[in-house]
Order: sequence, then C-alpha cells, then structure tokens
Amino acid sequence: MMKGQKGITLVALVITIIVMLILAGVTISIVVNGGLFDNAATATTETREKAIDEQIQLCSGSVQTLYYVGKTETPVKSYTNAELATEFVKLFTAAKVDATATVGGSGNEHIVTVKNTTTNQTRTVSFSINTTGQPIVDLTDWTPVT
Repeated sequence: MMKGQKGITLVALVITIIVMLILAGVTISIVVNGGLFDNAATATTETREKAIDEQIQLCSGSVQTLYYVGKTETPVKSYTNAELATEFVKLFTAAKVDATATVGGSGNEHIVTVKNTTTNQTRTVSFSINTTGQPIVDLTDWTPVT
C-alpha cells in the first residue's frame, strides 16, 4: 500500500452498508405492516365521499334558493318536482365530482340517485313540494354495496 493515501476502509464501507440495510428493512416493515397504504386508501375514499356529500348539500341549497326570491319566501316560479330534480342533476354534474346523478320518480315526488363511481355506493335525494308549496329535499344515507 501507498503511504499517505486517504480514504475509507473496506470495513467502514461494509458497516455503513449493513446499517443502511437495517434501516431500510425497518422502514419497509413499518410501511407495509403498519397499514400505511390501507390508511391512505381509506382516507382517499372518505375524502371523496365527503366531497360528494358537500356537493349534494350545495346543489340542494341551490335548488331551494331557485325557488325563492331574496329574503321573502315568495315563489318566483312554480317549479315542478321534475324541474327541481333536473336542475339538481345539472348543478351536480357541473361540479365534476366522482359521482353520477340520475333523475327518477313521478307525480308528487322525484328522486335523484347519486352514485359514487369509486365505491359504487348510492344515496338518494328526493324532491317534493309540501302543501304550502315549499320544496322539501330529503337525503338518505349512503347505501352499502352488496
């Protein structure tokens, strides 16, 4: 060997590699066994559901607002249930959330079915007009996928 030459020894290099492998093994074990990926997937699904729920609430409020002028509760126009439901679907579709909305029903009640395109769960929003002519919007809980 040449004298005065500086550098790391083979022993130091092997020890460094061993320590790095141990740290990598522990980290991978924590990530895989700790459920990090499962937790992230659950959080993603819950976030999407909350975004859809929020959009349902916003669209419901918008549809009810269409029915009234200003602070008086005087109807602007006599909306039918079908028109309210159709307007809800238009507003909901424009929001571009991970869900679809379709109108169904007839007569005194129209139902919009909102389907989460990620989980395939559905939620219904029913539109009806009460005896005083005010719109009523009812929501159901998310139905589990069977």
